[in-house]
Amino acid sequence: MNVFVKTSLLIFLYGQLVIAQINNAATLNNLAVFKKLVNTSIEKYIEPVENNNSIILKVQAPDDFKWIFEEQVSSLANNNSIAAVYNFPKTDSIQSALLLDINLQKSKTEYKTYSFLPKDKIIRYIYLDYYIKLTQSDNKVLLSEQYTNTYQDTIKSDQINQLQDINYPFTIGKKQSKIKNIFEPLLIMSVTGTIIYIFYAFRSK
Repeated sequence: MNVFVKTSLLIFLYGQLVIAQINNAATLNNLAVFKKLVNTSIEKYIEPVENNNSIILKVQAPDDFKWIFEEQVSSLANNNSIAAVYNFPKTDSIQSALLLDINLQKSKTEYKTYSFLPKDKIIRYIYLDYYIKLTQSDNKVLLSEQYTNTYQDTIKSDQINQLQDINYPFTIGKKQSKIKNIFEPLLIMSVTGTIIYIFYAFRSK
């Protein structure tokens, strides 16, 4: 094997190693995905709060998820120079603060396989659903919405255990049994419908 071939092979193998490392680094674990979804959705509720004002944070969620909302709100408040973040309920000394009310309704992880995927690949679904409302001290609602989002990506099947965290049940998902390609049942229905149509059309003549 000449020097050129050896050098080309080494460059190729090094490139594959770098690509593999990048792909692994780019795959967020399940807990990090939930944090990202919360951060992205809450950011617009922090922006309307003036720098010299404070936030009363009321989170209705299980303790194992509640801290994520508290952590992300505190982080965003610091980045936006919010005076302070207090836990609900209000006290007399901070009645002018805005109330940020969050009610978690769904946090779930699932894995699904499809016939069109390679055997070592699986699709990861992370669901987040909650109601959020920002209210003034006079009970005037500034912003409110039902936030629903589904994070979806393709991962390697052997990554599942690495991406989950046993300390947080919502990061642990069930692997659903193999689902057939969605086009297969549609094709069968279309062909069946065409045959029935031709059959009755022929009989009517």
